[in-house]
Parts: sequence; structure tokens; C-alpha cells
Amino acid sequence: MITILAGGRDTLKILSGMRCILDDHQVTVICSTADGRWGPSGLSLPGIDGVIYLYAGILNERAWQGIDGDTLVTANALERIGHPEYPASGDRARALHIMRSLLLDEGCSLTQVVIDGAVGYHVEASILPVADSIPETLVSTDTGDSLTLPDYHEVYGAERQAHGCSLILRRPPPATDTALQAVRDADVVILGPGNPVTSIVPILACKGMHDALNRAKVIAYAPYTRERAAMWREKRYESPEHVTLPLLGGYADIIIADTKDPAIIDGSLRMDTRTDTKRQRESHAWDLLATARSLTCKGRL
Repeated sequence: MITILAGGRDTLKILSGMRCILDDHQVTVICSTADGRWGPSGLSLPGIDGVIYLYAGILNERAWQGIDGDTLVTANALERIGHPEYPASGDRARALHIMRSLLLDEGCSLTQVVIDGAVGYHVEASILPVADSIPETLVSTDTGDSLTLPDYHEVYGAERQAHGCSLILRRPPPATDTALQAVRDADVVILGPGNPVTSIVPILACKGMHDALNRAKVIAYAPYTRERAAMWREKRYESPEHVTLPLLGGYADIIIADTKDPAIIDGSLRMDTRTDTKRQRESHAWDLLATARSLTCKGRL
């Protein structure tokens, strides 16, 4: 059993490659809730929604977000009557937002709501929120902006990698017992690739997650981005040639670095991490699972 922490397009590409090798039921994905936003149709959780769409076979893999072939009839109508939606949601994507609102109003936990949404799409992988609440977050960029995490994603879009940023996470929520148990039960835990500040930190900061990871076999990706200059509280990515990764907290048994990464990262395993094509995604998945097998003697991967 493999448990993957993180989210975003890079992790979706990793999961896409792994689906060529592993049965879906062998994978658990734990996602941050820090990107959650309440909109006209209810609660949007883009990171979680993307994983559900991927395993449901309906993800728009050209943009690595949203539902393939979805329309914007409702969003366009809202704009015409003077109430534009920010960001615009697809018509089919609204189904999960509405369902969440209804179940949350009935008293269901966010974990149960996410599980029910995945079941509704006949998803066999286990998809979990790391917490049962939406934490208060503020992203400060090197351009002087201070934005909520959803606003940061919307305003900077594809330019996110070009800017250093730090994350202020007010009152980190406790990780759910379900998420912590998924980490404890995993043969290997993978900290997925992606923006460390906006994808990884909101998960690692949840109460209880650090201790759970300390007891697990962990593979972590060294972020190959300018975000190495980002700060998280007193911890800092360093941008010189020799890079340390204090954010990983010492619990990473293996750190994967890209073969073309110019930085010197002590003890890292160099790997071709390109995932732009289907062949690259599948090839990287084979390499990743071979690495995972090297950490466990259970033989269940």
C-alpha cells in the first residue's frame, strides 16, 4: 500500500503514471484543504477534485485540472448578470461542490464528504483530506503581495514558479485520525512533487503528521524550483549550489532529485522526473516504485 501526500498538477502526473502499474485500490492520496474556497455552488477543493477526476477517468489532462469537456454556461451567465464567479467553475464540476455543501449542512465531516464524492464517481483509490477544516492561510510573495492560498493560485497562475513565497498558516488544524492511520498503515509514504510552500507545507503543518511520518518509510521529492528560496517560519530553502532541505524534517529516507538539477543535495537519488508525456510518466512510475520496494521488505507493492 502506498500513501501519497501533496497535490497539484505534478502529483497528478505521478499518479497518472502509477495507474499504469498499480491497481487503484493500492493507493491512498492525502490532500491539503488549504486551497478550499466557498463559492456560489458550495465548497470547491481543487486539489482533491483533481485527484477524484483523475481516478474517475474524466480529468482534463491537457490542463491537468477540471473535467474534460466541461462547459462554463453557468459561470458565463453569472458574469452577464453582473456577478462574476472567481474563479469560474465548470458546470459538471459544480456537482461535487453542491454535494459537499448539502452533506456538510447535514453534519457530515469533510472526510466523509470527500469519501462519498469519490464513491459517487466509482473511484477505487482512497482519497482523503488531511484535515476536516479549511485552515486560515496567507501567502506572502517576493513581489510584496499577501494573498489567501486560492487567490495566490488564481492571480499568479502559471507564473507561480517564478516567485519566491512564504506561507503563514494560522492555527494549523489537527490531521484527521483517518489520514494519520493511512500514513501509519502505508508500506511507503511519498511526499509528492510540487510547490513546497503551497502543496506540502499545509499538510506537514497539520498536528500529528510530523510524528506519523517519523515512524514511516518516506520518499520525498526535492523541489526543483525557485521555491527553494521560500521560507516557512524559521526554516528556509537555500539557493546556493549546496542545498539543504530542512522542510523534510529529517524523516525522508530517500530524497529524489532530478538528474538535471544543478544543486548539490547530499544523499539524494538522481532520477529523470520528467512527466510531460505518457511514456515519461509511466517510466518514472516504474523507477519510483522500484525505489519504494527498496525501502520495504513486505513485498506488497
